[in-house]
Amino acid sequence: MGTIFASKLADTGHHVTVWNRTRAHAIPLEAKGVTVAASPKDAATGANVVVAMLRDDDASRDVWLRPGDGAIEGLSPDALAIELSTLQPRWVTALADEIAKRGAHFIEAPVIGSTPQANAGQAIHFTGGDPALADRAKPILSAWSGAIHHVGPIGSAAVAKLAVNALFAVQVIGVAQYHAMLGAAGLGAAQATELLNHLPVASPAAKGAAALMTAQRDDALFPIELVAKDLRYAGALACKHGALLEAATSTFEEANSNGLGGENITAIRKLFAA
Repeated sequence: MGTIFASKLADTGHHVTVWNRTRAHAIPLEAKGVTVAASPKDAATGANVVVAMLRDDDASRDVWLRPGDGAIEGLSPDALAIELSTLQPRWVTALADEIAKRGAHFIEAPVIGSTPQANAGQAIHFTGGDPALADRAKPILSAWSGAIHHVGPIGSAAVAKLAVNALFAVQVIGVAQYHAMLGAAGLGAAQATELLNHLPVASPAAKGAAALMTAQRDDALFPIELVAKDLRYAGALACKHGALLEAATSTFEEANSNGLGGENITAIRKLFAA
């Protein structure tokens, strides 16, 4: 996703410097005039806006705060740092505090959608932080997004993103179980999906998941290992009435343990078919 974002920014005339934990992934961007930096600090140095898209809390903490060459070391006073990753709100809040100590600014802007939406300029962002800073970020985020929704203070967007991902994961499990139940009764996946498409109980997300399951397309748009991570993060926020979330987390953890971690969320159907 980060490569797509950098490419979109370069296409819209921004001067872009990138750093990637896997340097080979960044090299193709050089053809668009993008500079590939040697460290997060080098990528951030002199930038007006610094954007991060990372796997989890640990990766975010490492890239921002790594001693000596973390991105925070290169932040200029009054620079705007934007964290796009799906993270726990407590880490987002701590990161905002660290960046403020440097005299720079911070907003969170977790992204909803995957590579098809980003490529089409139709990703969605939730923002958290000072509304004026969120407005300042819009020209950057709009390079690959179709909608930006301000949620509230720092940490609120992280909560909203985790809640959305939990809602999606529960729906995908429901579709997988629906297919398994009808399959046991002799109905094929295509027929089950066709029936679902005519029902008011099916959300657009459920219909999309059903179509991918029917086609057995498991390209890792949202890998199961990351679904399990997000559900663990969401579970840490669910104080009560969390039985459904706990069940979903257990299901995706089982899929991850069974070697499905690198496959798309819709590959969860394989657990029900076993």
